Amino acid sequence: MQQASDGDVDEIWCLMDVEAPRQHPRLSETVALAAPHSKVHLAFSNPCFEAWLLLHDRDLDAFLTTADAVKAAQALDGVNGKHVDAGQFVARRAAASM
Repeated sequence: MQQASDGDVDEIWCLMDVEAPRQHPRLSETVALAAPHSKVHLAFSNPCFEAWLLLHDRDLDAFLTTADAVKAAQALDGVNGKHVDAGQFVARRAAASM
């Protein structure tokens, strides 16, 4: 959490991929570490991180299993296995927030 004391840093975001319905084994530890730092914000992907990626590409208005979300996310530009090119998704954020 050294970055939290850096005066040039406005915010720090930590994304936990919790894969519902299981609770991530270090979730409580992460929340406790972040709590004393006002600059540190937590976000949780639920049911899976891949659903969040898909929301940068399309509206999701129906139930999607984790397996279906993973399969669909693999077809997105910027996704290669477990590697995600964040720059491609940052460019889509304006459209995703509409």
